[in-house]
Amino acid sequence: TVLEEFRLPRPAEDGLKACVDALNAFLLAGHAAGRHRLLIIDEAQNLSNKVLEEVRLLSGVETTKEKVLRIILAGQPELHAKLDSDELIQLRQRVRLRFHLSALTESEMGAYILHRLRVAGAEDREIFEPDTFPLIFRYTGGIPRLTNTLCDTCLLAAFGGDLETIDVEVVQQALAELQWQEYTARTQTH
Repeated sequence: TVLEEFRLPRPAEDGLKACVDALNAFLLAGHAAGRHRLLIIDEAQNLSNKVLEEVRLLSGVETTKEKVLRIILAGQPELHAKLDSDELIQLRQRVRLRFHLSALTESEMGAYILHRLRVAGAEDREIFEPDTFPLIFRYTGGIPRLTNTLCDTCLLAAFGGDLETIDVEVVQQALAELQWQEYTARTQTH
């Protein structure tokens, strides 16, 4: 998969060693040409310990002075627990930095929604009415992924209803569609 993502042909020989050798040659050639390579693995919490160990082996490619591949593992909070397990001690020893994105405050969440809308081309149009933000926050807890899901559902409902703006009623329709409880109620049951 990593070879495919870097648009490298599959080696003629089968097996993991041939793939790793091809990747190493690519990385070293790129480094010699002054290129920096970055591998980002999203949803890394879903990888098995075996695959995470293989990722650790990829991090070992280096010149005499530096690593030639930087790896970022991105994932849900379960990734922290997985990295802390005894089975992945060698990988944990290579981790240079851990960063945890916590829930946004209500005002940060509102700014986040407006930013995402601007990036998507909304410019300064008011798509979500201001009184929708407290309701959105109550059901998402400021978690970006949940905020994205709820807002996407609201946008689809508004599109389906040929609406220019999203009001509290549209948010409530989206919540009914998603069958969500308030965030605090959902997190207390787990």
